[in-house]
Amino acid sequence: MATMRIDQFISSHQRDWGELEALLRRVRGGNMRALSAVELEHLSQLYRHASADLALARRDYPRDAVTAYLNRLVASAHPVIYYREAFSLSRLRRFITTTFPRLFRATWGYTLTAFLLFFIPALACFTVVLVDERAAITLLGPDAAYNVIDNFKRGEIWTHIPLPVRPAESATIMTNNIRVIFIALAGGMLFGTLTVFILVANGIMLGAIFGLAWRYNMITPLLSFIAGHGFIELSVIFLAGGVGLMLGDALLRPGPRSRVEALSLVAGKAIRLVIGGALLLVIAGTIEGFFSPAYSLPPWVHYTVGLLTAVLLYGYWLFAGRERKREA
Repeated sequence: MATMRIDQFISSHQRDWGELEALLRRVRGGNMRALSAVELEHLSQLYRHASADLALARRDYPRDAVTAYLNRLVASAHPVIYYREAFSLSRLRRFITTTFPRLFRATWGYTLTAFLLFFIPALACFTVVLVDERAAITLLGPDAAYNVIDNFKRGEIWTHIPLPVRPAESATIMTNNIRVIFIALAGGMLFGTLTVFILVANGIMLGAIFGLAWRYNMITPLLSFIAGHGFIELSVIFLAGGVGLMLGDALLRPGPRSRVEALSLVAGKAIRLVIGGALLLVIAGTIEGFFSPAYSLPPWVHYTVGLLTAVLLYGYWLFAGRERKREA
């Protein structure tokens, strides 16, 4: 790839460098409160871009003054960006109320793609199993398919959790769910291929199971079990899948930067999204371990709780942490 002329390099990035300098002047002395939440996010983004620009300058213009300038700029920004604030409830509150929902909105396209990679195979397999039950044997494998069918024929599902073991089972569920999102995240490092496989495979499995449940009139108890925790759990899986796709996209389309540089620009977002998702899975695991197996409750109670969790979750993701408009 041809090296960009130095005047083109400077003119195409100088505005961002100037903005970074201006923001750094405002937080001189560690006064981070001088910036709004949006400006802090912009500061972090400008720093990452300047770091990538410095890497390019060191490679292409090692003896030019612009390289020395960028080195000073990045060096002065580094302690501001990576200031180690002691853990505090206020810091956790800021992450939950502001950082996490903003990151969700900023990366919603990847989350939507992950949802479609799950939902389309699920819908297709649900339809196929409705038409021909034998398709479930191919989709789930003989052992799993016959096990599900036998349970459904007896009017049972595999989700009955006795009351004495629910605390331990809840912890197991949380651990398993968190492991799933980290696997989906790690899949992004394989250019997103493993992430796509996990999403499609889980969609196929769930679609086939729902198809069997419909055929054996077990859809109501199955939905009753899933409703309470399912909106949170599945949404976080789509979120984690989106993170994996975002990492894969950075590797597949790094643009003018190296793959390592492109990956570093999204790594911070990915880690914060996964942490937020893990916190949500603690809530989902608690509901799944304690509330979802409560079959003594009528189905409408489960559906109501599920709808409430969906409204609260997406209301939080869509509206929390928005910058208030300042009066002129």
